[in-house]
Amino acid sequence: MCSEEPLNDLPGELNKYGAFYSAGLTIEADPTSNPPRLSIDGQKIEVTRLGEHGPFVFSDPPHHFDEQTLRELAEKLIDVLWDRKGREKIRDEHVEELKDRESWNKWRRDNPRIRPLLFEAKLCGEDRDLEGFNFCNANLIQACLREAKLKGANFHEANLGGAHLNDADLTEANFCRTDLYETDFSHLESSVAEYTNLTRANLQGTQLARTNFRGAWLKDCTIYGLSAWNIDVKNAKQCNLKVLYRADGSLAPGEFPVNDLEFAQLVFLLLDNKNISNLFNQLTKKAVVILSRFEKGQRTEVIEKLRDGLREHGFVPIVFDFKGPEDRDLTETIKTLIGLCHFAIVDLTSPKSVPAELYATVKDYQVPFVPIIEVGQDPFALFQDLGKYSWVLDPLTYKSPASLSKANIKQCIIDRAAEMWEQIKQFKGREKRELLPIEDCSASDRSSRDANDPID
Repeated sequence: MCSEEPLNDLPGELNKYGAFYSAGLTIEADPTSNPPRLSIDGQKIEVTRLGEHGPFVFSDPPHHFDEQTLRELAEKLIDVLWDRKGREKIRDEHVEELKDRESWNKWRRDNPRIRPLLFEAKLCGEDRDLEGFNFCNANLIQACLREAKLKGANFHEANLGGAHLNDADLTEANFCRTDLYETDFSHLESSVAEYTNLTRANLQGTQLARTNFRGAWLKDCTIYGLSAWNIDVKNAKQCNLKVLYRADGSLAPGEFPVNDLEFAQLVFLLLDNKNISNLFNQLTKKAVVILSRFEKGQRTEVIEKLRDGLREHGFVPIVFDFKGPEDRDLTETIKTLIGLCHFAIVDLTSPKSVPAELYATVKDYQVPFVPIIEVGQDPFALFQDLGKYSWVLDPLTYKSPASLSKANIKQCIIDRAAEMWEQIKQFKGREKRELLPIEDCSASDRSSRDANDPID
């Protein structure tokens, strides 16, 4: 059953990277900007702040509000300017219309201009039969639909942001172009159901961001056009997710099965083929591999300093501290990453596998390698042998993680790597050498010998 706790339970202040919901409205804000930025359902709100740490103020006669946080100010504005009580009254009236499928769907057909307000509605429980209901374009923000029977329900272009659909039966449900920001499809241990069932659901064009699919079943779903950002699929059953694509010269789209939502967009790029070169160009311009000894303590601090500095200057750090793929050994994985990166940073401090990783990659990949090492240590014995490869730069020494400031990373690592990258690029882009027939070579040698013969 549904919890009676408030669904809007996100603590703390708002920030420019997130949003929260209230009364079925979306609030976005940035308290650090000047002036502070606040919008409610996309409508910009003019806000000022009294001093560096003072309250946030909205003043538009006859209304005047000031609150310590933008979250509190947004709540007050919704209470008054968005008529929270009026919205909740309409919501309750629309919930009353949910008597049975036939009457509800007829009401939707008879009132095409009405957008159902069902935000924060309690529509949960295994005895709640909403099979085949038309929720197209409905506002279901933070609605509770746990364990509900929703087989074949139509959520086309609905907003289910922050809604709870744990262990619901969503077989063949239509989520085409649905907003699923922070929507919870996860399985609850206390539930009678074994999982949230999304078998054969239509997820085309769906917006997934911070969406929770833990323990859910995603089988035989159509997923063309969805976007997936920071989703949680731990213990989810993903199988036969259908990517639609159009092969060159083909009028009818084909289907290609994948078993991972986050992997689907990359698969489409590979199938579509037109943008593969752009994908590789972006990787080789932005990706930086960090090779190091990964352990807690100071090494972790060094890695974080490098990561922050690279991100600050527009690069994507790839730290090889993750589990390798099932079908490739560690050496093969490292070589793949190096082959796609702009340059590599190699920490030679107390190395373990780093020497082997360097010997497996340096001779085969002309990308800049920037070695770094803590003061007081010497590179491993065979490192000097790698000096014959010009793209292996001279090692940089650092006293402590604090030495790896963003400015130092830019000047001493990024800029040096960029200079070497330009040299490599010029070498790779040199003009094609001409072919010299052996007959011309012989004739040239004879002419040279004749010219050098003494004159009688």
